[in-house]
Amino acid sequence: MVELTLPEAEQLDYWADLDPLEAGVGDFPPSLEETDDQERLISWIRIRPAGVTPGSGSAQRQARLSWIGINAAQIIQRAQVVGERLADGSGEPDQRVVLAHQPVIVDSLQLTVNGEPWRQTDDLAAAPAEALSRSTDPTDIQRPDQAPANGRVFTLDRQTGEIQFGNGIHGVRPPRGAVIQASYAYGGGLEGMVGIGAIGRGPDLPTGIRVHNPLPTYGGDRAETVAEAEQRIPGYIRHRNRLVSLQDFYDLTHQTPGVEMGRVEVLPLFHPDQNAQRSSGVVTVLVIPRHDPHQPRHPSPDRLFLESVCRYLAPRRLVTSEIQVRGPRYKDIWVSVGIDVISGRDQAPVREAVRQAIQDFLSPLKGGFEGQGWPLNKAVEAGEIAAAAVRVEGVAKIVTLHLGDGTTGGQNPVSIDNLQLPRLRGLAVTVGQPPTLEELQGQVGQSPETGARRPVPVIPESC
Repeated sequence: MVELTLPEAEQLDYWADLDPLEAGVGDFPPSLEETDDQERLISWIRIRPAGVTPGSGSAQRQARLSWIGINAAQIIQRAQVVGERLADGSGEPDQRVVLAHQPVIVDSLQLTVNGEPWRQTDDLAAAPAEALSRSTDPTDIQRPDQAPANGRVFTLDRQTGEIQFGNGIHGVRPPRGAVIQASYAYGGGLEGMVGIGAIGRGPDLPTGIRVHNPLPTYGGDRAETVAEAEQRIPGYIRHRNRLVSLQDFYDLTHQTPGVEMGRVEVLPLFHPDQNAQRSSGVVTVLVIPRHDPHQPRHPSPDRLFLESVCRYLAPRRLVTSEIQVRGPRYKDIWVSVGIDVISGRDQAPVREAVRQAIQDFLSPLKGGFEGQGWPLNKAVEAGEIAAAAVRVEGVAKIVTLHLGDGTTGGQNPVSIDNLQLPRLRGLAVTVGQPPTLEELQGQVGQSPETGARRPVPVIPESC
């Protein structure tokens, strides 16, 4: 995410007297003459990816932009509570009070007892006793040798909103009748995961301000159940929240909060941009989301998904290691298969079942013979696809099967290397002789899963 702060309106300008022959040359913008955009032009903004040398048009086209807009701001799902009155102090050991809203956002809680701020701690057993805690009352005479430790601490369970105070031996007890107040922010959870255009109002905004979210929100997650936490105990004892072994990478990547992980592959000593050599200290993590509304059969992680995984893994890696988090690189393949149906069976359901079986067999999430997703570096062979198709109930035999990657004459097997996975670009299932790959490729246009692309003109430096 890149945020640009523009100058004031009166400082925005553009070339009004630009020579027509200079339009689009060098650093000058392209001409908008004889277009409706000329009347709406306010100013020009040029954006280049970092490290791109001006004039290298091919490098500039590597930038993938999800959205560009003006008057935008980043939002975080949270609600602020100021001065919430909790139960008064009881003077008893281990007093507990509960906040009205949960879950509490990290480092947002500010708690006071009789107007005096208390601080949050992770372990009440490490807090000093009341007798060793320095008082903030100016009338209280302190001994010169009194320890400076302050036992006015509490612990917080962010999920339940429960606050616990000390017992006098470890931590100070709130005095009887003391006024306890808390200011904090709460939010998070799956409720904050909404699609484009779902946010249309802001209750705290001035009248007349309209809001719209041009990008989906991300990062929210449901609370972990006790049973799920218990299952993680053996793994946590093994890895101690550190990425050391191969299994540590699998376990911790699957635990990334705020994303629905469908598949994880870990490739040690492999750099995706230097795949011809062993890269010492480099670990590449291939991640595939469980769901992708744009490519349901061939999900790919977007930039927000990858950033969430990177933020979670980065503080857990070893100092000497480098982690590359990438999505799969899909390789288009084409399959045309002809089948014989057992006499007396309805042909249409059998054809659809064969189609579904081939799609599942080549799936990145549930493909392969083991149903764990198509293996990395495993070539796609026509014989294996035929084996998956002939297992469908009602299929007598495979008449012919054509397999190719779109090249002239096809290819069998289709090689799959490094981070590649197969993507079924075209599939034809017929009873009898199937169409050739050339005929199939002519019938299939742009797949809806490839997504719509809008071309952005790149003005060359010279003609």
